[in-house]
Amino acid sequence: MNDFLENLRNKSYQTRITILYGTVAVIALIVVGGWVFSLKNNLKSLNQTAQISGATAKPVTVTYASVERAELVGSILKVYFNFNNQTNDILNISALNNIILQINNTTLNPTSITDRQGGKFPAKILSHTQDFGILVFSNFSNDDSNLTLTFDQMFFDQDNADIFKQSIDLNLKKLENPTNLRG
Repeated sequence: MNDFLENLRNKSYQTRITILYGTVAVIALIVVGGWVFSLKNNLKSLNQTAQISGATAKPVTVTYASVERAELVGSILKVYFNFNNQTNDILNISALNNIILQINNTTLNPTSITDRQGGKFPAKILSHTQDFGILVFSNFSNDDSNLTLTFDQMFFDQDNADIFKQSIDLNLKKLENPTNLRG
């Protein structure tokens, strides 16, 4: 290395400037090439996300969501639920418009989703975490019908191409009995 530097010092000023410009140009090409490669990967990732949003969800065999209790006051139904994510990945839960309560042949979307303290329910359930929430359905007619609560368009951060849904059959008579609620 010392021989190289000594050889460089012995060259003329013009030669050293030419070597400097050449070195800067090569490094600039490497940096710009890395930036273009990164930009290409980001655009590819955005395109995959756009394709995912149109994908249909498949039913899940593992249970992440469960319902603890239901409370009916007039035409307002409150469903107390929880998500339990025991995986090593972050679970992205359904948006409000992807949660459906199926009542025989009709469907209801919740008007709100909150945590048990009335705050905003998280959109992501961290790994090895359990979160508790309340779904509120308006205009609910109380009849002894079969209810199915479906959380659709859920996915994990590390495998966001695998979109799934979970359906839970509800029995209002059993869920209206007070139990110990956590959260």
